Amino acid sequence: MESESLTLYIETVNWNKILPMVLNVFQHRKIKLDTIQTSKSALDKFGLIIIEIWTSQKLLQNVIEEIQNIDEVKNVNLVSSSQTLQRCVTLFQFDTKVYLEKNNFQEILNLNNAKVIDINKEYTIVEKICDMTETNKLIQKFKHYNLIQCVMSNQATLLINRNFSNQ
Repeated sequence: MESESLTLYIETVNWNKILPMVLNVFQHRKIKLDTIQTSKSALDKFGLIIIEIWTSQKLLQNVIEEIQNIDEVKNVNLVSSSQTLQRCVTLFQFDTKVYLEKNNFQEILNLNNAKVIDINKEYTIVEKICDMTETNKLIQKFKHYNLIQCVMSNQATLLINRNFSNQ
């Protein structure tokens, strides 16, 4: 059984009633959760519970079956990390002198699909949408260009394949 990063999407009519029951299922089986999120729909009491776990799909199958048996659960979907893309918006701040004086700075931005979004006398802001690995590589590259600071948004998860693995 090979562990991998998995995300469980639980659609429910009454998420605040279901959440403790779902957590009990994981606690009973001694499965550690990485993150848990809930979101309420515009429709009254309808919502979504999103749980990220590092485990095997085989181990999670029994958990999924048990959660599906809870009365107010409408649907349970399991998505592996290979079916998703993790992206965040990263902003880099440089001294404007670097942007204007270094000949290859614009070339590096172009090679990395980064774009300048603000220039003023003191600093230049560069934007890049990428994953954490690419952000870390860019930080290392940009240190040579007097990087002042780097700010990242929360990561967004994008589904590559809408066919969920347990359907």
